[in-house]
Amino acid sequence: MERVKQSFKHMVSTRETMILELQLKRFTNGWLWVEASGKPVFDERGNLLHFVIVSRDITERKMYEKRLEHLAFHDSLTGLPNRRMFRDRFRQALEEADRHGRKMAVMYMDIDKFKSINDTLGHEVGDELLRQFAHRVQACLRPYDTLARQGGDEFTILLPEITAQEDAVSIAKRILAAIQEPWEISGQVFHTTSSVGVAFYPMDGSTRHELLRHADEALYDAKKDGRNTIKAYAMRGHQSSNG
Repeated sequence: MERVKQSFKHMVSTRETMILELQLKRFTNGWLWVEASGKPVFDERGNLLHFVIVSRDITERKMYEKRLEHLAFHDSLTGLPNRRMFRDRFRQALEEADRHGRKMAVMYMDIDKFKSINDTLGHEVGDELLRQFAHRVQACLRPYDTLARQGGDEFTILLPEITAQEDAVSIAKRILAAIQEPWEISGQVFHTTSSVGVAFYPMDGSTRHELLRHADEALYDAKKDGRNTIKAYAMRGHQSSNG
C-alpha cells in the first residue's frame, strides 16, 4: 500500500512516531479496521535498526463513527436524507442548473390529515406509515432525484434536470396515485391522500430559500383546494391537478 510506504519513509526522515488507520481484509470474511502506531528505532550512529509497531482493533469504533455520520445526514425514522443533506444537494443542483442553463423543480408535500391517523390508530402506526410512505414515494422518483424528510409528515423532493414543467407534474401524479393505494399496518387497513406544492427554477425563484418558500405556499393552496391535489406556484389560483 503506497500510503503505508510513504508513512514509513516519513518516520525515517523525521524520526517521529506516526499513527495510521488501516482497513484490512480478514482471512475469513469482511473487513477489519486497525489503528497502528509506528516508531523508528536507530542505533547510536543514526542507522535505522527496526520499527516498533503497536496496533489495535478499532472496527467497533469505526462502525460507531459511521453510524453517527449517517445520522448526521439522514432521518432516523425513515432513513431518508434529512434537512442538512437536502440543503447540500439543493445547493449543488442550483449550481449545476445555473452553470448549464437547466431547469429544475422542488416539491413540498405531506400526508393529508396525518394527525387524525396518529390520534385514532396510534403513533406506532403513524411511524410505520411514514416509513412506508417514504418507500412508495421513492419508488416514483428517478435515480438522481432526492426525497428528504423535513419533519413530522412533511417531505421535500428535489427534481434536477427537468426539461419542462410537465415532467415534474407527471412525477407528482405518479406519487399521488401510489399514495392512494391502501395501507395495511398492524392489522389496520386504511387509505390516505397527499397534497403537493411545486416550484420551478428559474421561473419561481433563484435561491433555495425562495423555491422552498414558494413550494410551501403552493402546498398551502393545494390544501385550500380540497387536498389530494398538485398545485404549482406559478399557477396559483389558476390550475390544480387531481390525482
